[in-house]
Amino acid sequence: MKKLLNSISKNQNLWKIAESNAVKCIENYISESIELDFPLLQKVTISDFIISKDSQSLISSNNGDQNYILRTSLKISLQNDIQNISGYYFFDVNETGKFIDEWFVIQ
Repeated sequence: MKKLLNSISKNQNLWKIAESNAVKCIENYISESIELDFPLLQKVTISDFIISKDSQSLISSNNGDQNYILRTSLKISLQNDIQNISGYYFFDVNETGKFIDEWFVIQ
C-alpha cells in the first residue's frame, strides 16, 4: 500500500498541490479576519505562517466499494511575538488524483 500511495502522490504532485491550496486558505483566513476586525491578525501576512509536510494516508471510502481516498496532511503554524497559532490542512483526492474534499483547521 505504501508503494501505491507514494506512486500516486508523486504522479499527481500531491504535496505541491496541497501546499498551494493551503496557502490560498491561509490568505482567505487572513483576509476574512481583517474584514471581521480580529485584532490578533491585523499585522500577519502569509509569510508569517510555516507550512510543513505531515503525512499521507490511504483511507477506505465510506460507500462500500473498493475505492479509496488519498489524504495529504500539512501542519500549519504561526509563531511571532504576539501569538502562537497552529493548525492543519487536509487535502483528499481519489486514486486518479481527482479532488474530493479539503479541510483547513486553525486553533
